[in-house]
Order: sequence, then C-alpha cells, then structure tokens
Amino acid sequence: MGAKRKYGRLYLDTKPDVQGCLPLIFEFTYRGLRDTEGKYKRNRLRHYTGMRVPGKKLTSKKVLNYACWDTRQQTARGYRGADDVNAYITTIVDKVSKYIRNKNEQFQPLDIAELKKLITVNHIISHETIVSFCESYLLRYNKPGQESTKKNISTMVSSLKEFTDKRPPLLANINKDFMDGFVSYLTNVKKNNNTTVEKKIAMLQQYFARHRNMAF
Repeated sequence: MGAKRKYGRLYLDTKPDVQGCLPLIFEFTYRGLRDTEGKYKRNRLRHYTGMRVPGKKLTSKKVLNYACWDTRQQTARGYRGADDVNAYITTIVDKVSKYIRNKNEQFQPLDIAELKKLITVNHIISHETIVSFCESYLLRYNKPGQESTKKNISTMVSSLKEFTDKRPPLLANINKDFMDGFVSYLTNVKKNNNTTVEKKIAMLQQYFARHRNMAF
C-alpha cells in the first residue's frame, strides 16, 4: 500500500490493534549496499510513526483500501483525528526533504541511521494531545508545600482547554505558531497581564524541554 514519494512513502500496516486501528508506517529506501560476500541489500528505513488510522475496510476487487486512508495521496481522511495525522505526515516529509537537500548541497551521502534519529518521535507521546500531556503532569505533581505551583499548573491547563476549543492538537504537532497563538489568546482574550502570560508560557516550555527537548 502507499504510492512512492520522492522523499519516501507512507502506508498502513495490515495488523490492527485492539481498537481496530492500523499503525502508520514511513518507509524510505536509499541506494542499496553489498556486504562482504557481495550480496546486495537494500538500504531501507522502515519507521513506525506511532500514529494510527481507523482500519475500516472498503471493498475492492484489485487492492485492499481503507475508508480513513487515501492510498494514492497518502493522507488520512473522514474521521476526527485525520487533520492531526496529516499534520504529522507533513512534518515528517518536511524534515526528510530538508535533510536530503542539505546532504545533496554538501555532496554528502545519506545516512539512514541519522535520518531515523531525525524523524523519530516517542511513540507514546505521538498520540498524546497537549492538554492530556499537561493533565498527566498535573496528576503526577505531588510535591508537598507547593500547592500554589500546582494551582498555577491547573490554571494554565484550563486556559489551554479553552484555547484549543475541545480540539487540542497532538503533542507531536505543537510548533511556534501554536505557542504564538496561545500567547495572543492569553493576552487578548483572557486579558492576562504580561507577567502572567510569561509565567504560563515558561511553565509550558519547561514541560516540553523536559520531555521532548523542544525549543520555541
């Protein structure tokens, strides 16, 4: 499944999980290599993205298709989380294309191991939204004598829920534009003063830095 792209291809595994969803896989093949015995071996990256797509099947005489996955376009479709998956796909393709261009400009060979490290995201957090991530941290936060800090975290999470309007993006898709939008919301809608806004943003960035090494 999955049409070839210049910068790799994306397709669904055929083994569903307990919820009937199929893992989304990214595959990239570079020049093959010959081992010491002269046998040819494909230099291939096969990466489980951590994303999953509903595995509802469509009947087809020639090939197996799925209702929530466009095989030709290699995009998710027709369900609530499709936009998040597609945003994640765009992120992967952008990273790979940039990596390939930089290598070509420097006349350097591609390194599959280096490429895998570049696109790998923790499979656990790739399904987690920014709100659920912060709520989980809040539940784990149990330091005695710091009730005020816990209250500040709770307030920040409430603001995030209101800002995302019950559709929080996946943690893997958070970028500078999201953070800028959150700052604008806190300032113009919530009417928080500069100090409060700075504290909330610093708090959020601290969690990201601790768990994802993200910097905005």
